[in-house]
Amino acid sequence: MNRKIKSRRSALLNHVAVCNAVIFGFAPLALPSVAVAQEEPREAEAEAQAGEDTIVVIGSARVIQSGAEIKRNADAIVDSITQFTISRLPDVSIAETLDRVAGVSSDIGFNSSQPRTVTVRGFDSRYNSTSIDGNPIWNSSRNNRGTQLDVFPSSVVSSVNVYKTVTPGLDANSVGGHIELRTLRAFDGGDQPYFTSQASYGFYEQSDTPRDGAATYRADVAGKFTFGRDNQFGVVLGADFQSHQFTDLFNDVRGSSTDAQGVRTLAGNLAFNGQNQTEIRRQAYYGKLETRRDSSLYAFAALSYFTEDNTSSFNRSGFFFNPGSVTNATATTGDFTGAAGIVFVEPYIINRSTVLVATGLDYQIGAASLLTVRAGYVNYDNDETLSRSTQFRAFENFEGSYDISGNQPRFQLTPSSQALFNDPSLFLGRPGATRSFDFVIPHQDNVYSLRAQFDYNSHADASGLGFSAGLSFRRLDRLFDQTTELFGFNAPNLPLSEVLVPGTPFTGAPGGENLYFIDYRAFTDFSDRVGVRTVSDDLTADYDLSEDVWAGHAAVYYNAGALRILAGARIEHTSYTNQTANMVAGAVTPVTNEHEYTNILPNVQAIYDVNERLRLRGAYTQTIARPDFADFAFGRSVSFSPSANPALPDVEVVSGTNPFLDARVSSNFDASLEYYLDGGLFSVGVFVKNFDREIFTQRIETRNDAGDVVRIDQFPLNNSEASVRGFEVTYEQNQIPYLPPLFEGLGFAGNFTYLDGQWDVVFNDGTVRSIDGLRNQPDWLASMNLFYNRGPVWVSLAYRMRGQTFTGSFGPADQPERDIYVDNYNRLDLQAAYNLTDRLQVYAAARNLTDTFYVERFGADDGLLRRSINPGRLFWLGLKYAY
Repeated sequence: MNRKIKSRRSALLNHVAVCNAVIFGFAPLALPSVAVAQEEPREAEAEAQAGEDTIVVIGSARVIQSGAEIKRNADAIVDSITQFTISRLPDVSIAETLDRVAGVSSDIGFNSSQPRTVTVRGFDSRYNSTSIDGNPIWNSSRNNRGTQLDVFPSSVVSSVNVYKTVTPGLDANSVGGHIELRTLRAFDGGDQPYFTSQASYGFYEQSDTPRDGAATYRADVAGKFTFGRDNQFGVVLGADFQSHQFTDLFNDVRGSSTDAQGVRTLAGNLAFNGQNQTEIRRQAYYGKLETRRDSSLYAFAALSYFTEDNTSSFNRSGFFFNPGSVTNATATTGDFTGAAGIVFVEPYIINRSTVLVATGLDYQIGAASLLTVRAGYVNYDNDETLSRSTQFRAFENFEGSYDISGNQPRFQLTPSSQALFNDPSLFLGRPGATRSFDFVIPHQDNVYSLRAQFDYNSHADASGLGFSAGLSFRRLDRLFDQTTELFGFNAPNLPLSEVLVPGTPFTGAPGGENLYFIDYRAFTDFSDRVGVRTVSDDLTADYDLSEDVWAGHAAVYYNAGALRILAGARIEHTSYTNQTANMVAGAVTPVTNEHEYTNILPNVQAIYDVNERLRLRGAYTQTIARPDFADFAFGRSVSFSPSANPALPDVEVVSGTNPFLDARVSSNFDASLEYYLDGGLFSVGVFVKNFDREIFTQRIETRNDAGDVVRIDQFPLNNSEASVRGFEVTYEQNQIPYLPPLFEGLGFAGNFTYLDGQWDVVFNDGTVRSIDGLRNQPDWLASMNLFYNRGPVWVSLAYRMRGQTFTGSFGPADQPERDIYVDNYNRLDLQAAYNLTDRLQVYAAARNLTDTFYVERFGADDGLLRRSINPGRLFWLGLKYAY
């Protein structure tokens, strides 16, 4: 073979390795430090075996790849976290891990302190896309398209890459960005076998509740090997097991009013010091079979399975205040009389499973062309049951005082009221009182995907013109079936004492640390004996959806020395057919809705290398966010109300979803400066995102010529705009130079993100109000990781900080003080390890050493406490082994 052609083919295949890392997710694994020293001889050995001119298809002779290398090799702007860093953190899921990446913040799940989804540059999970090894991941919640990343353990990935700008070949539903999970490949690190495992025991500080008994632990194993006459076949296998048992301290302020002096005081229900007892069990299994033929062919088939069973029991106690019953009120304190006591429980069960089947082929055509094909199937089951017992009330005219100035409401009862509250027989579930329910919400998704791409002379080392083009198809079949069971009892009052968990200690008052714990099964058994159940199939909330997305993309590449330009576009055509039901004048009417829309999205990105270390990037891209299911898939309600003009027929009132919504569109401007250090990186990026056609529910009145209202429509419309601008700074240094010998081995990784968002919200009456922030958008983010590695010892200290965050929950149009915000959040984590041998390591870790609360408040400026959650501290002790 001509040496020049061999060089071009080597450059092409190096580009393929990078492209597959960027697009299809294949990348080397970053190992824990116990194994790092073992990999360098393997790399040298692999290179010596290969020889100078040998071409290696798709991959690297190294197992380790740094985040700086991933960033530098990508055509797009990307930030990464690799297994090398992940292994030094006490994070157990991808949702927790991503909280360390610049511009990314984790968002907690429903009634939980645990991260479930993530926000990228101010746009929450519904605006972003996710893939694992190049195949789309689909496991959204019941309301929107956001990927629930907590089911993916952090051990299953070699790196997690967040693309802040997407190339034309990536999913366009990526306003905030595209999140790529990469797993180990059999040919990474050469032909040598590789094996790693860890096992650890955990202790949650808050776990001394009646549901205790399950252990907290995690264990994982991963390995790869090659076989065949020329080691042309490879296998990757792995598994992860987790069990968590903990209690969240939960406080919830439900209502307030304004007294005659204009001071806001408590009014309505108040649940305080609730305890949410949670048990989580997760399992993950993954495997991959690979093959390669000299320098022209690579193929694989993969199967992965992720499952989680999450059971919680949310016990609450509190008071009901009548307006005007509070005296001596300040903004955070007051005295009260005539209050009723309340006790109830809310069980919540969620079972989730994801099956992913994927296959792919890379075939080299000539010296500078490559054909890449990927196909995948995802089956996702999400079964939720939310229940609530009746509210047991004691009308004993409780008296006392409250203080909500801190993170937890504090109540001080008078001695006589204290004695009454400690008597569970006074709390009664009364016939005709608030009815309890079981809200059953299962849904199943099947996702089929296929994509093909052809590249010619588009690799980073190419000269002159090149191009890339491809087609893709994705079908989503979603079945959503909701049922509500209401049940109550007509027999005599039910004393709380009859349904308490046996042997439950109750020694505290409402402001103490002990609560009444209700046995929900005992409560439902009683209700079934003497009560009546009413079942609603909720047909207007059920739907059977098939959504197809066809996409084509093309790009031209130009390489001229230090300059590289990508100019292209992506066209996405979305169409769906949805079967649901409308409620028309009290009668259920089946309906089938169809809709389609097309988006043409330009994409221009440029790279300029000032020198070997300094790189400049710029990009203009357009991306989309498809409507949430809650906005277009459910049915509508059509009713009739009397007209204000008796001479006219009743006014038709149409409310519910809008089956004809289009995608939201974002125009994105990005620029960055990257300076590559020896063993490190410094980068600064600025960005602006202008977001159009956001969706809000709006009321529209249709009037006749005389001005009489004849029809009212109230449903979501593409009627709003939003924008976010900001900057990011990242500094990473594996080993800080010029330190005294004692501190050699000290490194640092940190980032800071500033976000300035504006959301023009359209309310039901059509009025517009601007909010300084998008849904789940923090004002700023910062992450710092100080690590020390010397000899057999390493220590990692990680500090996560987040500014005030708007939740996306709005007050009335004229009451911005009722908007809900999350307070600043700061958390400190620690992990330390000692290498017992070259392959065996013992480690200890602590999460949330600062014992930080998640606190929501009404209003942006020191508002009234609404909710606070405290998960307490978590400690781990474990062993790691790598070969």
